[in-house]
Amino acid sequence: MSSADRDAPPFPPERHVYRDLGIESVLTDGSARGSIPAGPWTAGPVRRGPGPLLTALDVLAGAVVGRLVAPDWMATSSLELHLLDGPAAGSPATDPRSRVELEVAVVRDGRSTVVVDLLAARDSEVAAIGTATFIRLPRRAGNLPVTALRSEPGRQVVLDGGDQTAAGPFDEVISSSSSAAPTLVVDDYVRNSVGSVNGGVLAAFAELAARRAAPPGSWSTDIVAHFLRAARSGPLGARTEVHPRGRGRLVVVEVGGDADPEGSVLRATVRTETEQS
Repeated sequence: MSSADRDAPPFPPERHVYRDLGIESVLTDGSARGSIPAGPWTAGPVRRGPGPLLTALDVLAGAVVGRLVAPDWMATSSLELHLLDGPAAGSPATDPRSRVELEVAVVRDGRSTVVVDLLAARDSEVAAIGTATFIRLPRRAGNLPVTALRSEPGRQVVLDGGDQTAAGPFDEVISSSSSAAPTLVVDDYVRNSVGSVNGGVLAAFAELAARRAAPPGSWSTDIVAHFLRAARSGPLGARTEVHPRGRGRLVVVEVGGDADPEGSVLRATVRTETEQS
């Protein structure tokens, strides 16, 4: 173990979105299976609030890719999720033992990028499918220790200590504003191990902005997010453009800092529908 590995602070800290997600996972070479609690953050139809799935799948995929590219590092380049759980499907989770099942699998391990398939299921029914692309990066001081990534295949990872109830509804966790223009506070609760906002949280923030820009009662069906640069400081805001499309709307979202409006950190397109669509 290098001195940098020994000096690295533990991650995630005691209060962190990863812990409140309650992720349990078993990592193997090139894939992982995991789960998160089926409530309260994921209670009800996933189209009504896909933020926890976006975040948990990005975290799980990143853990797999991190092991694969070590001793190099990686960053999320794009993240897309297509939601299959209809607005009338699902019900509030009442059984604390109920889980949303997650699966990630590497489908391409290239010299510059790694592509990962994503899947989420609830009650044995597929709720969402998607793809994440990661870019390979040179290892830098401050990256998680290599020893933390090169664990034995089949090792179970449990991020305990979280409390979704204490954290509040996920929409409120990722936005300090309940207005139509959400604001994301950049603090240690949502930062990843290198000090920038977790990619899944950033995509969830864009999805929330799209949902609020659409007519009341809208839900999301498809999210495609492209990461432009690391989001290390905030607060972050979102600019939206709403375009009618078929029975729903396509919302284009640009996420950036208030002090740097031209320096976008993410660009996303979100397909929304409403009961009236």
